[in-house]
Amino acid sequence: MDKFVNNLRGALRFHQFPITLFFINRGFLVLVAYFSLSQMPINSAPWIWRGTPQNLLVDGWTRWDAGWYRDIVENGYTTTSNSVQSQLNVAFFPAFPYLLKLICPIFNNHTFYVGFVFNHVCFLLALIILYDLVRKKFSVELAQKTTISLAFFPFSLFFSAFYTESLFLLATITAFYLAERQRWYFAGLMAALAGATRVVGIFTGIALFFLYLDAIKYNWRNIRLNIIGVCLCILGPLSYMCFLFIKFGDPLIFLRAQSAPGWVHSLGVNHFLGWLNNVSFSNFEKGYIPIAETLHIISVIGMGILLILGMLGIKNENRIPYPYLIFGGGVFLFSLTAWTGFGRFSSVIFPAFIVLATLFSSERKFFYFTTCCSMLLTLETVVFTHFYWVA
Repeated sequence: MDKFVNNLRGALRFHQFPITLFFINRGFLVLVAYFSLSQMPINSAPWIWRGTPQNLLVDGWTRWDAGWYRDIVENGYTTTSNSVQSQLNVAFFPAFPYLLKLICPIFNNHTFYVGFVFNHVCFLLALIILYDLVRKKFSVELAQKTTISLAFFPFSLFFSAFYTESLFLLATITAFYLAERQRWYFAGLMAALAGATRVVGIFTGIALFFLYLDAIKYNWRNIRLNIIGVCLCILGPLSYMCFLFIKFGDPLIFLRAQSAPGWVHSLGVNHFLGWLNNVSFSNFEKGYIPIAETLHIISVIGMGILLILGMLGIKNENRIPYPYLIFGGGVFLFSLTAWTGFGRFSSVIFPAFIVLATLFSSERKFFYFTTCCSMLLTLETVVFTHFYWVA
């Protein structure tokens, strides 16, 4: 027992930075949500619902898609729509709601409370593992700047919400972390978890395959049975498709469900042009420019530039391995199909934050950048928790 306690203390000291960052960052956001909800009324539209109105520490994080995930946790999947727009809950992948379904009975089925704690634990572990991954591959300084950039990204609020971002980020980063140590079976299982959490988890599996090829130096004679571990990544999406086939007779129903009215799943070129036509100083003065969409556009441009810089090998001493960029590029391109939610979708592209961290050699510039991101994150948190559209 003494050895275990000493090892735990050592691990906590060793990971003091990401742990401290987590409690400062998430504690601040939870308090922003709490005080803003206690002082300002939320959206008064007739369709607005409240997750836990008796607990403002949690309530603000139960918005929008949180209702769909709660429905899956409590009632399972169905092809009977409970929406006036014929939207179906089979559009949402099962790992997050079904893990909560396993845990909730232990805590008297308080779904939103369990999800609130679960997502924060996932995000804490993701920060710790990301810190370790970047520290061992590059440097302590780069690890610190990477985790700070991710935690204060304006759309990182979704790591606290009743959404899948925290679990997906944890599964993906852990898959990369284990792959770097050539623990292929466990890496494959984590990639499978990512694939069962969100459809873009397929890019985690693809990146894992290239990490394996990189490890064997592209010599096919070096392939061993451990490649089976890499192949496990397909179990994530495949298991969901098998479930849908058995239950509903259609393994691809989740794709068709995503085309329901009210869910944006196109490039939205006309929408973008409409936004562009409204960009003017006079409209800005009057508050006519939608902030959320503007931030999504900035995110698209910013993430695109960062991934391009990563591909070009900016700052060779911190060159990002191309399997990381394959994952980032895949998620980036897929997320463009619904650019009005790009900021949220791109929050899990951790390689872009590594590239971003390499660009700040000046501590002062990095501080100013983080301060600007913090203000935008605060704004987005207030907007989201008051049931207005963010992503």
